Amino acid sequence: MNGTEFGLDGVAILMNGHIVCEKDELDERLLHEQKVEFSFHFFQSKTSQGFDYGEISKFFDAVEEFFTDSDAQSSDQLNDLWNAKEKVFQNILHHNPNIALHYCTTGAYSKPERIEKLAEENKTKLANLNLFSKIQVNFFGAKDLQKGHRSTTQKNRVKFNFSKNNTLPNHPKVQEAYVGYIEGQDLI
Repeated sequence: MNGTEFGLDGVAILMNGHIVCEKDELDERLLHEQKVEFSFHFFQSKTSQGFDYGEISKFFDAVEEFFTDSDAQSSDQLNDLWNAKEKVFQNILHHNPNIALHYCTTGAYSKPERIEKLAEENKTKLANLNLFSKIQVNFFGAKDLQKGHRSTTQKNRVKFNFSKNNTLPNHPKVQEAYVGYIEGQDLI
């Protein structure tokens, strides 16, 4: 987003796990996909230490307006996403999309009653639109963000018996490559 959007720092529409940014891109993907699943993700981030009721309320209002008010889109990028959203709802076959709202600050989230109540009220508003299968509201503080960052930067290692394999031909950019299979019980 370019910073002029009311109450939003980011919006992502996912189709089968891939981000779609505009209607034309969605049209292209729909040509090649048989079964489609959609989800919407909205983001608001603040560098402040706390979770401000007014800022969170503004965030919820912006999300609701995205689905209810075609004239409220305040930028070209948001308008492109709004048009893609319209296309999503024209192509729903099996079930409604999920929606997740992510509000992040550098503070610590202690589940204040007033903000929890605001979140529940806004989940109910979104549920009453009858557009979503699952509605999720997430509040992330500094520790949550640090944990998420670490999980993406730390390497996982595992050892297993890989006796049923063949070595692949040499490639200048790959040290070693194998193809084969392992038993499911070894994987788990």
